Amino acid sequence: MKKRCLYVFVLIVILLFSTTPCFAGNSFIVTDLRTDLPIVAGALDFRVAIRPMLIPGGNHPGGYTTGWISVDLDNQPGLYGAKFTQIGLMTDPERGVFWFVFSEAPISCLSGTPFWWHDDVNRFFGCRGNPNTLVSLGQYSTAELVTYGGGVWIARIISPIGQPLDVALISSNSATIFDATICFEEAYTETIDPHMSGQFYFWHPQYMIWGYGFTDWIPSLGEQINSLYSVNLDGINDFCPIFYGATLFINGDHRNWFTGTGGIICTATVFPPENLYLSILIKDQ
Repeated sequence: MKKRCLYVFVLIVILLFSTTPCFAGNSFIVTDLRTDLPIVAGALDFRVAIRPMLIPGGNHPGGYTTGWISVDLDNQPGLYGAKFTQIGLMTDPERGVFWFVFSEAPISCLSGTPFWWHDDVNRFFGCRGNPNTLVSLGQYSTAELVTYGGGVWIARIISPIGQPLDVALISSNSATIFDATICFEEAYTETIDPHMSGQFYFWHPQYMIWGYGFTDWIPSLGEQINSLYSVNLDGINDFCPIFYGATLFINGDHRNWFTGTGGIICTATVFPPENLYLSILIKDQ
């Protein structure tokens, strides 16, 4: 099970609400991506297209739903040893839809607003954009993490019309990733999970092989699989498929899937080796 994916959002909720003692909970639909091949782990450029479909309704202060791609930039022990780093789209009842970046490694914002301050280490852990800047309901934006060397990883958002913007810099000398996930997540601060509405489509996770361009993620094969599963940080998984789940094979494309409210699949092996490379036009249908 992908523990990094689960741990860090407990951290985010604690950081965000550290001045007010409260209960916090999270539900995830996780897509755990293969990183066992050196050509993937050392690719240095990773991206996925994300389409948000719903703004959560109701009064849920501090609650949100998200869709994101993450990597671990290190594999050292300790609280921030993995340098978990993620970029994606967030929806909340108060602000609507916007991009965000979070990293356990030192981060500086090039756009948006610094966010998730932690007094213990005296720094921000992330950045978040303004509502509807480079992102929009019902349209795909691309979330990307890339490095060109120099001890810096770049968090980049590409708008629905193809406009790229480098939104944050993450300090890391890593030339290898140690983990990769794509997740739907609901976070709440109430004593009872409100199961806020959230829907995200994901389209063609890719990595860059320098000199060859972007390549679709390697398929599942034998015991090496890309796995989808549901998990709740309280150890109670009865939210799936009652409240959240996944729908696979959107528009006949194995690399196009849906997670969130209305999904019905809770566990699956994804990206089989056949029928993977379909027309880019499918994304806009």
